[in-house]
Amino acid sequence: MKLDIVVTSDTHCFHEKIIKSCKRPENHDDLMKKGLLSLPETKTLIHLGDVALNERIKAHEEIIQKMVCKKILVRGNHDEKSYSWYLSHGWDFVCEQFSVEMFGKKITFSHKPLPWDGFFDLNIHGHLHNLGHREKERALTRHWHILVNVEDYEYCPVSLRKLVERKTNEDVSRNSKRSA
Repeated sequence: MKLDIVVTSDTHCFHEKIIKSCKRPENHDDLMKKGLLSLPETKTLIHLGDVALNERIKAHEEIIQKMVCKKILVRGNHDEKSYSWYLSHGWDFVCEQFSVEMFGKKITFSHKPLPWDGFFDLNIHGHLHNLGHREKERALTRHWHILVNVEDYEYCPVSLRKLVERKTNEDVSRNSKRSA
């Protein structure tokens, strides 16, 4: 069976203030809920943190616990409950970060962007959102970072394979321009 992984981050379910701060549409919760609940059991979701801010129980009862796919949570700065709380509320695995080798790359998943440590090729992360949000942190990101935020992916999870392929193609293009 082919491993089919999708990634999302910073859903901030039922967080009203994020509509203004990240210029999300009024129906962003409905869009995210539809995208998450449509994932079949053959998918694995990696959520890069900040599932919900104030409405954690509502988000988990109405969305996370109803999802049929496998669910991995990389805790974000707003995911303050214990590992056991998240595991008892629908998640299959909970961690602060983890690394895998896939698609010819060593990939580390985290909520915040990580400094390069020599042990990964790519750092797939969330936290920075889409606008001028956290500009000082955004300025520290480098070519090995891939930011995943719902604002840039139509409020739906995105294919891990597509993220890595897009980044690999960008790197090839950037290196070709340098050598030309």
